[in-house]
Amino acid sequence: MFTGRILGVSAGSIQIPYSDQLPSEDVDVIREQILVGAPLRIVVANVEPTRGVAPIVIIAAGPVLNVVWWLQDGRDGVFGATVRGTRLGLRTPSVRIADVIPRAPADTLKLTGWYRRGWYELQAENRSGVRHLELRASPSWGWAFVLPFPLWAFGSTVIYLTALYLAGVWYVLGYWNARSIGAANATVPVSRMALGILLGLVVAPVLFALPVAHWTEWLATIVGGAAGWTVARAGSHT
Repeated sequence: MFTGRILGVSAGSIQIPYSDQLPSEDVDVIREQILVGAPLRIVVANVEPTRGVAPIVIIAAGPVLNVVWWLQDGRDGVFGATVRGTRLGLRTPSVRIADVIPRAPADTLKLTGWYRRGWYELQAENRSGVRHLELRASPSWGWAFVLPFPLWAFGSTVIYLTALYLAGVWYVLGYWNARSIGAANATVPVSRMALGILLGLVVAPVLFALPVAHWTEWLATIVGGAAGWTVARAGSHT
């Protein structure tokens, strides 16, 4: 449970009063600004670490659709905003900025979060200084949708975890594609693998309005697929 004091909340250019319902004259403006990536800013004080995840501010469009939010998890801030995948029923990603809750409870903390054109930007500011996090969203984060932790938030390590996941998946795909070919004809399996890489790393980002896949995803995919192919072909000659 969040036990601090909320001193201010704003979405884009609109200051939001501390209330369970937004003023009707502000709803349309807030919706338009959030959709184009306007920041959600909150100012809090007297914040103590939590045990587990606690909501601080949530802007919702009805009882089951949270549009944008800030949560607290221990000493971390967690930001999230609806994306295209949300409309398809997928888990909405959230992003973590670690260890930003002040050690002195009386210190004021300002948290700002954006989701704009496939990029998350989070900023935390208190007496100790300013912390900033930028994170590129990716369709390859889909591995996290099967985790048994519904509120698990992405941090800076997500790039490496995603690369490891892709390398493992493409190792298996490379292995079985190599095992499926005859002695001389590799054209069909190689073309199949190339098409899969194109769909996953180029087409999927375009469909979800995200940046082109990070270079680590390309590297992990190619290395994993090549390793699986090499192991399978070496085994077929023994």
